[in-house]
Amino acid sequence: MSTKSIFERLRDGETIHANDTEGFKLRDASFATKELLVQMNNSSNPTEIRNLLSQITGSEIDKSVDVFTTLYINYGKHTKIGKNVITVNTQTFTATLLDNNSAKAFREMLPLKTKMIDLNGNEKYCDLQKSLPTDPFNPKTIKNGDLMLYGAETLVLFYKTFSTSYSYTKLAEVDDATGLSSAFGSRDTRVTFELE
Repeated sequence: MSTKSIFERLRDGETIHANDTEGFKLRDASFATKELLVQMNNSSNPTEIRNLLSQITGSEIDKSVDVFTTLYINYGKHTKIGKNVITVNTQTFTATLLDNNSAKAFREMLPLKTKMIDLNGNEKYCDLQKSLPTDPFNPKTIKNGDLMLYGAETLVLFYKTFSTSYSYTKLAEVDDATGLSSAFGSRDTRVTFELE
């Protein structure tokens, strides 16, 4: 039996089933978020909107961020709005780019809007329009939220943690991958990579 809370399991990309014994905690948190969301979506005051969004996400929203409602959020905790942003459908995740030539070349391609194809129920991939520099290695364990390059042109965003024998060039990692798996689902997905 897992000793992790439902929120930790969600953050780690684990599937939460409808009959989960801690499911009520997630529902309660989602209803609390909905109350704040209604207030936020009915406000026209930018400061109030940022304050309410800070309460929803559990992290401070910088004054430089403009939020244009209406937003749709189910849970919201562990969501960060910052400089390196990945948007999956309507959910936003921040990521930290590595300091390597591959990540620098990828940064030059941003913003990038693309359709990512599901593969093996643990990753989404797309082929880039140009090759990037590579420095492949075998990480042995792929982590939920790893953004990797397979070969020189295939961008891969992983939404589950698992062992691998393949080699990749690492570009970035999602700062908090909570909800990434549920945002992706098992279907092909539109994803935007951008700098903010």
